[in-house]
Amino acid sequence: MDIKEFYKQYAKIDIGDLSSNQKKIIKDTLKTCLAEDLHTVEEHRMFVELLQMFRMASLEDMSLMGDGFISTLRSLLSVGEDGIYSNSQRFIYELIQNVDDCEYDNPEDCQLDIQFKYHTSPGEIIFTYNEKGFSPQNVMGITGIAEKMKNVSPDKIEIGEKGIGFKSVFGIADKVLIESGSFSFELYRDNFTVPVPKYDSYKPIKGTRLTLEMDASAVKKVYRSMVQQYVKGDAALNQNPILFLNKLTHLKMYFDGFRYIEFDVERKSPEMIGDIAFENNVIVSVDMKDYENGIDKAYSSIIECKRYTQPVVYGERECKSRYGEDAAFTERRHNLIALFPMSFDGLKDYKGLMYSFLPTQIQMTAPIVLHVPFKLDGSRQFVDPQDENRWFTFTIENLEKFLKKIYVHLASEVKQDIVTYIPNRHNFFFKKTNEKIQCLLRNGLKGDDICREKVFFTTDETYESADNIVAFADTENLENPAEVFALLGDESKLFIPNYIINMQWYNVRIISNVPALLFKKGLKDETNFSEIAKILDVIGKELKYEKLIEECCPLQLTRNQLLVINAHRPMYTALNNYREQRLKDRKLPDISFTTDVVPMDKKFGNEVHELTLSADLEPEFEEYLNVIGFKFYVLTGIKQEFAIAGKDGIIVAEGSPMGSFGSLTAKYDPRRVFVAALQIRQASDKLNDADESMNDIEYLKLLRSVRVSLKNAFGNKMYNNYIRIINQAGTDKNRFLNELLQNADDCRYPEGETPAFDLRISGNTITVAYNELGFTKQNVRAITAIGESTKKLLLDGKDNSIGEKGVGFKSVFGVAESVEIHSNGFDFVLCDKTPTVPDKCDALENGQASGTTLVFKMKSDISQALKEDKILRLCLCLRNLKRINIQGKKVQIFDTDTERTVSIGDKTYHFEKFTYDFEITDEEAIEERSINQRVVSSEQSIYCYIPKDYKTERYSLYVGLPTVVECNVPLIIDAPFELTTSRDNVIECCWNEYVRDAIYEAIFELMEFKKDDARIDVLRYVKFTSQNGTFSYGNFSEPYLNRFDWTSNLKNAKVLPVLNVNEFVASNDGYCLIVPEVIAYISKKMDIANDFNGVIVDTYKKTQYVPLLEIIGCHRSGTREDLDCIMEATDEMIKDEKFREVLYAYLLLPATQQKLQTQRLYEKVKRLPIFPIRTRSGVEYVPYSKDIYTHDNKVSDNDFKILETKILKYESAQAIIGPNDRINELSQEVYEARYQNNLIAYIRSNREVKEKAFYILNEYKNNLTNFRRCHITLKGMISEIPMEFISGSYQTGNKFINKKGVILSGEVIKDLVVSDAFVSLASYLECTDILEIHYDDIDVQLETISDADIEDFQNEFTFGMEILEGLIRDGIISDEQIEKFNLQYLISASDDDDEYEDFPGREVVNLQKLRKHVRDMFKNSPNPYVEKRRVVHEPQSPVNKEAYTTAMYGSEYSEHKCFCQMCQKIVPKTYIERNDVQKQPKYGWDQMYLSLCLNCSKDYILLRNNNAVWEKFITSILETDVEGEETVWVPIGNKELAFTAIHLAEIQAIFELEKEEK
Repeated sequence: MDIKEFYKQYAKIDIGDLSSNQKKIIKDTLKTCLAEDLHTVEEHRMFVELLQMFRMASLEDMSLMGDGFISTLRSLLSVGEDGIYSNSQRFIYELIQNVDDCEYDNPEDCQLDIQFKYHTSPGEIIFTYNEKGFSPQNVMGITGIAEKMKNVSPDKIEIGEKGIGFKSVFGIADKVLIESGSFSFELYRDNFTVPVPKYDSYKPIKGTRLTLEMDASAVKKVYRSMVQQYVKGDAALNQNPILFLNKLTHLKMYFDGFRYIEFDVERKSPEMIGDIAFENNVIVSVDMKDYENGIDKAYSSIIECKRYTQPVVYGERECKSRYGEDAAFTERRHNLIALFPMSFDGLKDYKGLMYSFLPTQIQMTAPIVLHVPFKLDGSRQFVDPQDENRWFTFTIENLEKFLKKIYVHLASEVKQDIVTYIPNRHNFFFKKTNEKIQCLLRNGLKGDDICREKVFFTTDETYESADNIVAFADTENLENPAEVFALLGDESKLFIPNYIINMQWYNVRIISNVPALLFKKGLKDETNFSEIAKILDVIGKELKYEKLIEECCPLQLTRNQLLVINAHRPMYTALNNYREQRLKDRKLPDISFTTDVVPMDKKFGNEVHELTLSADLEPEFEEYLNVIGFKFYVLTGIKQEFAIAGKDGIIVAEGSPMGSFGSLTAKYDPRRVFVAALQIRQASDKLNDADESMNDIEYLKLLRSVRVSLKNAFGNKMYNNYIRIINQAGTDKNRFLNELLQNADDCRYPEGETPAFDLRISGNTITVAYNELGFTKQNVRAITAIGESTKKLLLDGKDNSIGEKGVGFKSVFGVAESVEIHSNGFDFVLCDKTPTVPDKCDALENGQASGTTLVFKMKSDISQALKEDKILRLCLCLRNLKRINIQGKKVQIFDTDTERTVSIGDKTYHFEKFTYDFEITDEEAIEERSINQRVVSSEQSIYCYIPKDYKTERYSLYVGLPTVVECNVPLIIDAPFELTTSRDNVIECCWNEYVRDAIYEAIFELMEFKKDDARIDVLRYVKFTSQNGTFSYGNFSEPYLNRFDWTSNLKNAKVLPVLNVNEFVASNDGYCLIVPEVIAYISKKMDIANDFNGVIVDTYKKTQYVPLLEIIGCHRSGTREDLDCIMEATDEMIKDEKFREVLYAYLLLPATQQKLQTQRLYEKVKRLPIFPIRTRSGVEYVPYSKDIYTHDNKVSDNDFKILETKILKYESAQAIIGPNDRINELSQEVYEARYQNNLIAYIRSNREVKEKAFYILNEYKNNLTNFRRCHITLKGMISEIPMEFISGSYQTGNKFINKKGVILSGEVIKDLVVSDAFVSLASYLECTDILEIHYDDIDVQLETISDADIEDFQNEFTFGMEILEGLIRDGIISDEQIEKFNLQYLISASDDDDEYEDFPGREVVNLQKLRKHVRDMFKNSPNPYVEKRRVVHEPQSPVNKEAYTTAMYGSEYSEHKCFCQMCQKIVPKTYIERNDVQKQPKYGWDQMYLSLCLNCSKDYILLRNNNAVWEKFITSILETDVEGEETVWVPIGNKELAFTAIHLAEIQAIFELEKEEK
C-alpha cells in the first residue's frame, strides 16, 4: 500500500463526517499494512495518525452501546473490587508476558530491564527490551480490544491472546509512552485505545521502550510491595514472573545500582523420557538487594529443581472451542511443565502453585509447581473452563497423563522421597480455596491416581504401586525395618520412607503390631525363628505370648523351633501355661510336631502307661494321656528337663526323658504317686519276627491275637474314637466304586494276563473280583493295621500305584458293614466295628483259582444305574486294568505310545496320549511322600489325554481316578499327586509342588509338540481370564495348583505362529504384532509385509487369545496403520463379501470406536470407499459424504446417494462415521428441500439468462409436483427469475402480465410484460396485472418516453397519474410532451413541493377525551396477538396500520407520499415501512406503528433491539408532555422520532391501559 496517498485521501476528513464505509476502509487498510509498507519515520507517523482517527471514530460508535460503556470498560481494566485485576502488581506480569511473546533476532538472547523511578514527579516504570520492534499489526493490536494481536499464531507457543492484558497498565498508569523502532506514540488512561503520535525530535530506537507514567507514590508502592513479596521463602517458585516463560530466563527490576530484584531460571539440555523432556538440577534463583531507612538488606534464594516438559498440540476442534469458530488457525502448540524443588531450605511445609505462564491464585496440595495452558478468567488468576469446552477437557486429559508419567520418572530420581511430592490419596492436586477451583477437582487429578502408578521404591529395588507395597506403621520403632520385614516373610514389597510418615495417606497396607507378627511368624515358620527370638528379646518385652500362642493354633513345631523356645524361657513358660488352660478346659493342646522331632520307641510309652496306672493323676491329664495314646517324642541335644504337650504326643528332653515327663506331670499328680509296673507287650514284635514259612492259617491266627491285644491297649474309648475317625474320613456311596477300582488298579498282575476287574451288585451285597497275584502276609497285616502301609515293594522297581491297602481301604466301612476277603489262600472277614481284627471265614463255595474276591455287605442298598459317562470318567486314566465289567457294562482299554482307546459297549472313545517323564530329586520331598513305610520312586510320569471325540462340560484332574479338582482347559491330566484321606483332593505339600511344576513343564512340551498342527490354538491349554482391566490365569479350580508364572514362561516359548508362514516365534524374540481380523484376511490376498513393522502373529479367527498375547508382550497394531492397510486393499477387495464382513466388524468393535474417537481418525475412515450405495446399475462403494441418505426403495441420483442397508445396516454405518456426522433418512422434506435448493442455486448461477429462463419454464411444465412445493420461495424471488418479455428480451427484475388483454402500444410496456410463453408461469407466481403498477415498479432504464406510452398511462392504468407524475419529476417526460398532453397539473405534486412542506403536526384538543376513546376501543373490541400458522404472532383481527400512519404523516400535496418520522423526509409510500413501537406486542392497535423510510427503519430496529436504548425510549414516550403541542420529538439512542401530538398521546394512553391490565 502507498501510505502517503492513503493518508492524503483521508487525513483531512473530519471524524464526525466519516461514514461507516469509510471507517471500514480505514480499518481494513491499516490491518493489512505490513512493516515493509512503511519506510520512513514520517510514514510511521502517518500510520499512527490514521489509526488515531479511526480509534476516535470508534469511540463514538461505542457510545451507542450505552452512556456508561466506555467508563465501565475502564473500570474493568482497573485494579480493585470493580476491576478484573485484584493484584496491583498484575500489570507488571502482563507486560513481562508481552515481552516474552515478542520476536527476537536471537531467541536465546532476550533482554529485559525494568526500572522504577519514584524520586521524580511524576513517577515512571520503564521497560526496555531488545525485541525486533513493533509492526503495524502490533500497533493495531495494542490499541484495540478483542482484536487479534501479534501473539496469536498457530505455529508458536505464546501466552497472550487478545491484547487486553496490556490494558491492565491503565489500572494504575495515567499514560504510557511506547517507543519501538520508528513508532512513537502515547496512550492515555481516559482513551487507552487512541494512540497519540509523539514525534517531537524523535529518533528511531532499536528494540522497544515502554514508559509508564503515574504518581511517584504509586511507583514506590509497587516496587516496595514486590520487595516485601520476594523476601518470602516460596516466592522464587510461587511468584516468579519468568518461571514458565518461553524466552526470558533472566530479569532484573531495579531502582538503582544498589536496589534491585534479579530473577534467573536455568535452561539445560534435556534428556528425553519418551515424549517428555527432563532437566535435572535446574537452578531457580531470586537475588534481591535493598536499602531502606539507612539499613542494607539482602536476600537470596537458590532452589534446585527437576523440570519436566511435554508438548501438547491442540487441534482445530480445541482451538475453535477456545478462540471461536472464526479462528484463523487449526492448531496451537503449548507445553505442560512441572517443577519439583529438590532443596527445601526456607520452604518448610511448601506447597506449590499453578501457573498459566504467569502465577495464578490456584494453590497445589503438594510441592509441585505446574504450568498448564488453561484459558484463564478475566482476572488471570483462575481457570475459565468455558462451560468445560474441548480446550478445557483436552487440557485436563493431557494433564492427567502427564502427571502419571512424570511421577513414575521422578520416583526413579528421588527414590523413597517420592512421598514428599504426592498429595494425600484423598486430596486433589489443586487445593479448593474457593468455588472457582471446583472445575479442577477431577478424579484423575488426585493423589490416589499417582499412588496407583509404580512410584514407590521398595527394598528389593523395584518400583511398585501403593496396592502392591506395604509399610510399617509410623508408631513402630524399628532399628532395621528391612531385616524385620524379611523375617515376617510378607510376599509384598516393602517401602521405607526416609522420614516418619503415615503411609495410610497413600493407600498403602500398613504393618502394625510387629512384635506379635514376628512371634506368630516364628511359630508358623522355623526358618528364622532364632533371629526373631533375638529381636523379640529387645522389642517384645511387653508381649503376651500365651494369648498369641492360642491365636496361632493349631501349631506344628519343628525341632529347631523347640530348641529356640527352650533357649527363650518366656516362650517356654507361655507354652506350658497354654497347655494347663487347655487341659483344664478338657481340650487337647492344639500343637503337633514335625517329622524331624523323633518319636520315641513305644516301649517308653508303654512303660509310662504302666507307671501311670497306679498314679492318682488329675482326670484332665489322664484323659489327655489316653487320647494321645502315650505317644512320646524326644528332643535331641537337650540335657535339661524339657517337656511340651501336643495333641498327638508329648515331647521330652533327650537327656532326661522320664524327668521331663515328671516335671510335666507334677502339676497333675498331687500325691506324687508315679509308680508303674511295666507291662511289656510284645505282640507287634511277634508279627515282625514271624517266619515266612508260617502257613496262612497260623499267620492269620497270630495276627488276630496281636490286633486284639492292640485293641485292648487302646481301650474301648480310644478304639471307638479311632473307628469314628475312620468313618468320618471314609468314602461315601458316590466314591465307593472309585476306592474299589483304585485298590484293584494298584495291584500287581501276572505277566501275560490282561488285568481284569469284575463288579456285581445284588441287593445290599457287592462282589468284586480281579485277577491280581493275590494277598501276601504283609498285605493282610497292612489291611488290618492302624496307621500302617504295606506296599513297600515296588512293581518292577518303580512305584506306579495310586493308593494303599491300609487306611485308604478301611474307608469302605463308611458304607459297608463287613467285607469278606478271599485271596491266595486267605479267607477272612473284617467288620465295621472292629476293622483291625480279622476273623476266619469259609472259603468260596466254588473255590478260587487265582486273584482276589471281595464280598461287601453294605449298610444299605446302593444298587444304581451307572451312566456310561461316569464309567468312562472312572476308567479313563487307569494304569493297569484293561478289561472291566461293572454290572454288565463292559469296558476295554487299548493303549499305544501315542493313543488310548476306551470302548464301552458299542461306543469307542479315542484320546491322543502324551507322556511326560520327570524326576524328583528332593530327598525330603520323597521322604515326606514315603511316610508310613511307603517307598516312592523319584522317577514319575504325567499323562495327558487330548479328547478326539469325547466332549464334556468339565474335565477333572486325575490321580489315577478323578478328583474334585477341575481342569479348566480341554486336557485330561493324570499326575502323581498326594491326596487327602478321602482321596478326592490335592493337599499342599512339598511333593505336590514338584508335581505341580512338572505339570506345567508337560503342558509346554505338549504345546511345542502340537504347534505345527494346532498353531495358535496351542494356547487353549492356557486358561486365562481378562475382565474389567484385570488379568489372571487358572488352569485348575484349586488355587494352590495355579501358582505358576505363566507370563514369564510364555514369553520365551516359541509357540506363536507367524502369519501366513510355517514359522514360530516367542514374544521375547522381537516386536510381535497382533493385527485385526480384517488385516489378517487382507494378508491372504495381498502382501502387507511393508505395512507393519514387526512380526505378525497369526490370530486369524482366533481373537480369543489376544488378551493373553498382549500380557506376554505382543502389541496390537496401530489403528492408523490398520486403516492405511485397509485403504490400500479396499478398492480391490470391497466386492468380497467376507472382506466386508470382517472390515465392518473391525470398525464396529468398541475398542476400535474408542481409538477412532481418541485418535481423531474418523475422517480417515470416512475416506474409505466402503459405503455401499444403491444405484440403478447395482451397488457401488464410495467414501462417506454428506449426501448419503437411507431410503427403503429409492436409488441414488445426482443429488442423493442411497445407502444399501442390506449390506451395511444404518446403525453400523452411523457408528462407522463417528458422532460428528449423520446419515439421515431421505424424507420427503429433505428431498423437497434439496430440490428447492438446487432450483435456487440454478437461478442464482452464472448461466446465461435465457438458459435459466427456459430451465425454470421446463421445470414448471414437466416437474410441477416438486415445483409447486417451492411456490412461496419462488414467489419471493420473482425479481431474480428471468423470463422472456414481449420485447423479446430475457431479463430479471419486475415482471407483469396483461390479464385483461388490453392492447397497449407503448414501448415501455414491452419490457415489463412477459411473453405469451411465460404468461402461465408468471400467473402461477402471482405476478401483478400491468394495469395495476405504480411508478416505482418500472425498473427499466428510461431517458425518454414515447407518446404512445403516455397515452397508455393516461387511459388504461389505475395509477397512471402517479406514473406520469414520477416521469415528470425524473425529467423523462419532456416539456413538449407535458404541453401536448396537458400534464401541467401534475407538476405541482412533484418533488419541488417536498422542499417546503413541513412535518405534519396535530394538536390534542381534549386529552381526557382522547384517552377515553382509547379505553372504549379496548373495552369494546380488544385485539390480542395470537399464534397463527408457524407460531407467528399476529393480531386476532387485522389492524389498519397503513391508514393510520398515512392519516398522521401523509403528504398534504401528494396522496402517494408520506413523511418518515426519523429523518422527517418525504418519500413515496411504497418506501415507507410501518414498525411496531413495541418489541412483543400483546394487542393489535392501529396507533402503535411508526412511519419510517427504509433506511431509518433498519436503524430503528437496531436501536429497539438494544434493551437499554429501548427502555429509555419508552420512558421518554411516557414522560413527554403533549398538551399545547402539535409536534413533539422523542429521543431514541443518538436519533430522535417526530410524533404528532395526537399520535403520541394515544400511544401513552395505550401503554397506561396495558399496564393497568397487568
